[in-house]
Amino acid sequence: MIPAILVGSGIASSAAETVITTESVKPEAIFTALSVMAMDETSAIATLIEIGVMDGTRQIPIDSTPGNFPADTSHTIYWPSMLRQGQRFYAKFLTPTEGDHLIISAHGFYEDVEHERP
Repeated sequence: MIPAILVGSGIASSAAETVITTESVKPEAIFTALSVMAMDETSAIATLIEIGVMDGTRQIPIDSTPGNFPADTSHTIYWPSMLRQGQRFYAKFLTPTEGDHLIISAHGFYEDVEHERP
């Protein structure tokens, strides 16, 4: 096991829905997240924050919690989630303020994938 943090950030482009993602899980590895946190550092999120797994372009929700989340207050999930190579976490913010700084981070560890031997 190798401790790791997957991170991502973005700027809200409108007062509608904004999705940000972490970097993808590295090749030939599995990432186990022990917690995932999403936050609007600039303004409150009054509607909801959703956290999930991005598999290609498909969003697979894990949890969606309604606001109010004051600025600099996180929505965090505290249960293990395993991602394979190429997958990443996403956070969907409903109705952020344009220009807000949004972040997501997943704390966990990497394990190498063992290849089958002939």
